[in-house]
Amino acid sequence: YKTEDLFSRIPIRQPWLPTIGGLIVGAIGLLVPQTLGVGYDVITSIIDSNVTVRLALIIMVAKAVSWMLSMGAQTSGGTLAPLFMVGSALGLAFGSGVESLFPGLGVVPGAYAIAGMAAVFGTASRAPFASIVFALEVTEAYQGVLPVIVTVVIAELVGEYLMEDSIMTEKLARRGLRVRHIYEVNPLRQIRVQQLMSPLIAVDAGKSALALFGELHECENHPPRSRAQHLVVL
Repeated sequence: YKTEDLFSRIPIRQPWLPTIGGLIVGAIGLLVPQTLGVGYDVITSIIDSNVTVRLALIIMVAKAVSWMLSMGAQTSGGTLAPLFMVGSALGLAFGSGVESLFPGLGVVPGAYAIAGMAAVFGTASRAPFASIVFALEVTEAYQGVLPVIVTVVIAELVGEYLMEDSIMTEKLARRGLRVRHIYEVNPLRQIRVQQLMSPLIAVDAGKSALALFGELHECENHPPRSRAQHLVVL
């Protein structure tokens, strides 16, 4: 969404913004071909530890940059596969580091890749349970259910602290519609004060009724944001 803000400052619109996004994806793809396409084969290779740690880190950074810039340029794309690729590459790199530091533990870096994949997607989308089930179903690594659950829950707690909205609801929040990710029905949390309050103006008791009517009419013509700035003087 930050990249979308940056692209919005460019004095061009459709269809040229998506064209710029496509050029960025293509340029990064020339350097790191693994970032092109949906990428499920790359994710499988990462989970199977068939890529080096160095390549996993390159894929993680390149995929994240190309995905964020292309989405910021208003191109059409999904979130599931890119987040899975970034999360699995991060998990593999972390797991390989733990394996090198503590070789006697019998660490399997691929298990870290699955946990990282589920944690990144679950936190970004605020769907931890769905992410756990999906990650285990597509990998059939049911023996890793406990570490996956622990990792996703910890990541979700961190996300709750750092992010007010999820990747799915941020755009709605920017348009003034607050969508709470927890189960509650409280309209006061979803509506801003400026959407409810009536415009109030200072009234001079010495003015004529006709002048007062003119002030009220002018106040009603103000945009909603300006209404919130009016004060009442008794």
